[in-house]
Amino acid sequence: MEDTTNACSSSGMDTGLVDRTNPAIANLRKTTMRRRTIIVFAAIIGLIAASSDWNPVANPAAVVKVQNARFTVLKEWYSETKQFEDRPTIAIVNRYFEDVPQFSVSRSSYNVTISTSTLSLTYTGGEFGQQSLQIRRVDSDEVLWHFGMKDNGNLFGTLRTLDGADGAVELDCDKNPNAENAHCTYGVLSRSGWAIVNDTEDQKLKSDPAWEHWVDTAPTPDTHDLYFFGHGTEFKTALKDFTSIGGEIPLPPRYVFGTWYSKYWAYSDVELKDVINQYETHQTPLDVLVTDMDWHITFYKEAAQGKRDPAGEIPGWTGFTWDKNLFPNSTEFLEFCKSKGLRNTLNLHPASGVQPYEERYPEMARASGIDPASQQYVPFDITSSEFAANLHDIMLKPIWNEGIDFWWLDWQQSETTSIPGLNPTIWLNHVFWQNYNRWQTKTRPTVFHRWGGLGNHRYPIGFSGDVVPSWASLAFQPYFTQVASNVGYAFWSHDLGGHVAPSPPELFTRWTQWGLFSPVFRPHCTKDANNDRRIWTYPLVNFEIMRNVVNLRSSLVPHIYTLARQTHETGVGHIVAPLYYFYSDDERSYNYPNEYSWGESVVVAPVAAPVDSTGLAISDIYLPKGFRWVNWFTGRVHDATEQVIESQELFTLAEIPAYVKTGSIITYWPIAQKPLLGSAYNAPSVLGLQVFVDGTADQASGEFKVYEDNGDNRDHTQGGYAWTHTAFSQTKQRLSLTVEAPQGSYEGMPSQYSYEFKFTGSLSPSSVRVNGQTINYKPDNAAGTEDGWRYCGETLSVIVNLAVRSRSSLNVVVDLPQPLQSELFNGVAGLVARAKDAKRTLDYEWGINTIYQEDYTLLIQITELGSVMSAAPDRVLEILKSVPQLNRDAYQQLTSINYGNSTVIKAVTAQIAPRT
Repeated sequence: MEDTTNACSSSGMDTGLVDRTNPAIANLRKTTMRRRTIIVFAAIIGLIAASSDWNPVANPAAVVKVQNARFTVLKEWYSETKQFEDRPTIAIVNRYFEDVPQFSVSRSSYNVTISTSTLSLTYTGGEFGQQSLQIRRVDSDEVLWHFGMKDNGNLFGTLRTLDGADGAVELDCDKNPNAENAHCTYGVLSRSGWAIVNDTEDQKLKSDPAWEHWVDTAPTPDTHDLYFFGHGTEFKTALKDFTSIGGEIPLPPRYVFGTWYSKYWAYSDVELKDVINQYETHQTPLDVLVTDMDWHITFYKEAAQGKRDPAGEIPGWTGFTWDKNLFPNSTEFLEFCKSKGLRNTLNLHPASGVQPYEERYPEMARASGIDPASQQYVPFDITSSEFAANLHDIMLKPIWNEGIDFWWLDWQQSETTSIPGLNPTIWLNHVFWQNYNRWQTKTRPTVFHRWGGLGNHRYPIGFSGDVVPSWASLAFQPYFTQVASNVGYAFWSHDLGGHVAPSPPELFTRWTQWGLFSPVFRPHCTKDANNDRRIWTYPLVNFEIMRNVVNLRSSLVPHIYTLARQTHETGVGHIVAPLYYFYSDDERSYNYPNEYSWGESVVVAPVAAPVDSTGLAISDIYLPKGFRWVNWFTGRVHDATEQVIESQELFTLAEIPAYVKTGSIITYWPIAQKPLLGSAYNAPSVLGLQVFVDGTADQASGEFKVYEDNGDNRDHTQGGYAWTHTAFSQTKQRLSLTVEAPQGSYEGMPSQYSYEFKFTGSLSPSSVRVNGQTINYKPDNAAGTEDGWRYCGETLSVIVNLAVRSRSSLNVVVDLPQPLQSELFNGVAGLVARAKDAKRTLDYEWGINTIYQEDYTLLIQITELGSVMSAAPDRVLEILKSVPQLNRDAYQQLTSINYGNSTVIKAVTAQIAPRT
């Protein structure tokens, strides 16, 4: 529908409603008359816009009163004392909107009906109940919702952690046995057409001398607060409205979306420098270096003896002092990292407070009113604004000033604080986020921690915890990640490869592929000599596949960053999004939980199963109707223009089920033109655009707006950014790509750029022109040092490189010698790649069994097709026409081999079997 409505209510008595924040609320249902609140948000598209500042008091212009009830078209209250709650809570921070939505009111002495363009709320007076409080659609007499109705169609949200999980974890909070401690949270989207958020027990916030927003321990009126979202299947609008009242999803620093290295291990600075050097040696990108808890003083021997520290915690688990044995000069080490362009984070387990062995204990003790000579530790109390300020200013700031960029909070202790109902997970996130403002740092806030409940979307990014490496765990993570967007938590980070045990090579390879399109690319594992996530420690075949993935991830940072900006602006997670965000009217979009949308142009279905004896793994694929889709990695085209495609596809270990709408534009940094280390922070002055050409369409088009900003400062909230509009169009014999001059500016914005434009799924051109000027064929111009075009036979792509020039509008026109024919391109790139894998498999048999290269000469010819077309682009059409017959002949040659190892032959023939 074009406009939608939300409502918010609060009640006493037995509501029968599903509590979205605290299952313990059931105990409150036994009380008698309580304050009730229902807030109705007439979420008419374009009328409600969130203020950048928190403003919890509603606009009085929308108020309607009847007896003891107060209504607005943002809210309605019932209170015998007529005392109402206007403080912000952790979950809900904005209730004031300048534009009051249009609504009508009809009332009598005891009844009131408020109607927007789509929904009508009726209250008949007295206690809220099934009959006294109802909501209908304006075009129907059917009750959409009544007080006490349960939501059986909720699409779920997320929970605190996946610690210890081996496969799926229950996201239905009613069924999750640990729902309260898990902070299990339902989403604001439901197939019921409405959803309830229970904010009854959420902590209220106030200002504090040291903190902008602190927990308020003042008495709360006896109340229930429920927020009703009645958006039908207008899911994107519901999410925008949720972030309008709950606060925006912040845009993390750009480096967050680069590649990370992390392992729980007692590394020294020398060893970590060696790890960094290994990344360079193995031509593998790196942006963020994580140093786990052993950066500080530890007491593993005492811990192994069962000893506890004065706080009752594991000794040395908490620490704020560098271990000088491992880091004799921590400042020099961090300066080395910065010289390489890397960002750094340190792990914190702060539960033990500040112990006497800490370097800055005396100062912290005095600030806390403790005589340092007493050697009494300073207890941890994050609910004390004084302690929180001292912790940051005394214990953490000196370390921060050495060159730490953000903290990894790793709270694993109790789920209680000194304030009843306030969980330490959300409060740690809130406090650490606010501290960026206290220190008045210009850098963008980042908190790396677990989910703490509704409102936590304002404090990205998430750390999902210590999962068991298994196929079941891998299969669950895409689903877990996408549904978290239903509560605005769009930036989960996972331990790629699993945590608690070694990850077999095939499993880790697939986990790495899942990481390619996930929000944060962070491999990690526990302290185990046989457990590592450096990809070069795995067999050569796996290493090569994973290095290609990591390089691609690194090059895609500008596209991922643009999707993150879209998330920030819309409240809709774009990096890993449920299919029903974009195809809500198609039942199938709800039935493929491990498949997700990467932006609006790509559908991804990560493989989460081992290969069979043929070297192929199966994956269920759903491609929405109305588009032609091309597999990013194989070039195989699927025509879903007239009907949905549902199929089971087979994939080699190197293949990823990622399908792009033809005509789509993907932005990237060319690998040959970016540094290996630190590119996500120090963005290269180069723009790459890849267009997926539609080989059969008479006409096709696509567009994409590329986002840029400084990457780490906060100017993006005040207009310090730029958008570059790009558009593609094609006819049978012409491809045209336009790049407009950027709109906007930001600190450090390059005035000149070099460019790379890649037209994938195309013939070799008859001519290439840029702004009307002919560009010559230059096959050795990958570094983009001069203008020229080349042809990549491996991906069937025309690549145009332009040397450094001012950022004015560009138009690239590629004329083709004859009309495109998709059947010539369909899956050829994948066939060549599979032939290379098959050849390697057979080559490994040489000298062991009686098989020789003379037995698979035609297979070898297929492996050479890409390089031949790259070297001789004038032969591309001729070669493509020969591929189907060559494929059939090679397959026949392989099946005729008289060779005892039938398993090997079965595998290679299956992988290159001609497609029907």
